[in-house]
Amino acid sequence: MKQKMKFIGLLLFALMLGACGSGSSDNNSGSNHAPAFDDVYTAVEDAFKEVLKEDSGMSEDEILNGYFIEDLTANDEDQSMTNVVFERMELDPDLLANGQVIGAMMNVNADEIFVLEAKTDDDVAALKESFERELEAQIQTWEQYLPDQYEKVKNNVIETNGKFLLYVTFSDPDNIVDAFQAQFK
Repeated sequence: MKQKMKFIGLLLFALMLGACGSGSSDNNSGSNHAPAFDDVYTAVEDAFKEVLKEDSGMSEDEILNGYFIEDLTANDEDQSMTNVVFERMELDPDLLANGQVIGAMMNVNADEIFVLEAKTDDDVAALKESFERELEAQIQTWEQYLPDQYEKVKNNVIETNGKFLLYVTFSDPDNIVDAFQAQFK
């Protein structure tokens, strides 16, 4: 409960800072709209779930079976994948203002989506390098293992917009990227 209150307090603080900002543009699209991290992540997750629902015919309750979702900035020991992600990607958690990952639990599915918000503009490049390391690791894992999953990895997309970063290995990365970029218009 204490962790949730800290997160809510941090989120409210971030929203207040965003509302009091100078209106200058931080993103690459030239827009001065700086969305809240939760809005960006929710749009990405909703797009992900919609594609899964269409592809699988599963109900809303079943869609995320087989996937883990973790907050990369939470100090929750129950999130076992967070430390694995940080280590594998050489991702410095001190560079993150916010971060979420959706990944497949089984080693027969390459699906992986990260939405990150860097603490500062200067941190974006280092976070993008972490994404490049993750992509290289996915290539090495999947190119000899499962050809259909390797196709997803070959179509991986890494996007940035201001302090926000997106990493998508998925059957329909364009749908996810569109949902991400729509938050900055």
